[in-house]
Amino acid sequence: MSAVEETSYAGLAELFVEEMLKAQEGATGNLYVGLSGGSTLPPLLKAISTTENADKLNHVVFTFIDERLVPYEDEGSNFGAMKDAIDSCGLKALPLPCEDNQTQGADYQKVLGGDKLPSLAMLLLGFGDDGHIASLFPGSAELDKACAPGDWLFRARASYAPEERWSWGMEALTNSQKTFCLYKGPADGAKAGRLNDAINDSECDTPLARFIEGASGEITHFRVS
Repeated sequence: MSAVEETSYAGLAELFVEEMLKAQEGATGNLYVGLSGGSTLPPLLKAISTTENADKLNHVVFTFIDERLVPYEDEGSNFGAMKDAIDSCGLKALPLPCEDNQTQGADYQKVLGGDKLPSLAMLLLGFGDDGHIASLFPGSAELDKACAPGDWLFRARASYAPEERWSWGMEALTNSQKTFCLYKGPADGAKAGRLNDAINDSECDTPLARFIEGASGEITHFRVS
């Protein structure tokens, strides 16, 4: 496990573009990049929009690893909060459903995974102060749900508004080919401690720790400013 790297949003954007250009070599279909909600990623997307060669990422499609059941225009929507930043990148996006509609959920899973679990080309993963990822919270039933082809997107519930959610299951997330796990904040702050525990404490059982333990692809950890 690599140490946490210190970087700027501009530096991380350059690395992201470099990685995705490599992934595009020989690619014939879409390369899906998963986005966490929260405030950490919009500045990264804006930095990507001004990064050299970002306009050549014509196979990249941003999607989301969880969504709140509110209209996209609502301030609580993950897609709504990032739509302008995605548009500024000139790249495509595939939003999660924002309604409690099982047909829409099944259609989304078919696009991403077909008859297999999805395999994101890149996951840009933030995490909460309690170590939650996506809408998989400590102690939640969804955290322990097994994923299967066509059945890896779960209805979830948070303890704060907007409460009703869609969330990718853990096995679908850990199937990502590469992950940038990132946070912003002081190097001695709460999130730094949460990440350190997830990486180094074998007794830590937060969703973040479970993801790091179970990830099948490469993970790089970043503190961004």
